[in-house]
Amino acid sequence: MVDHKLSELINKISATNLSESEKESLILACKDIKTNIQTIEQKNQEDIKQTYQKLSQLEEFEINHPDITSCIDILARTLSRLGI
Repeated sequence: MVDHKLSELINKISATNLSESEKESLILACKDIKTNIQTIEQKNQEDIKQTYQKLSQLEEFEINHPDITSCIDILARTLSRLGI
């Protein structure tokens, strides 16, 4: 969506009556923004993938070690009630 809007903006800038140096400057700024957005999107996808993997590992630990999980839960609730 953002990529499409930036492309439209670049086309509108190209069609305006601005000087060539101003057009080039604005187009370069738009392309830089587009590159930054793509980089951020890739990083977000990697972060989501890592978070999913960590949650899967936690669920696997809970399934494999129910007694330890129960003890940690009780300890956490007790500490919470004590205000710690």
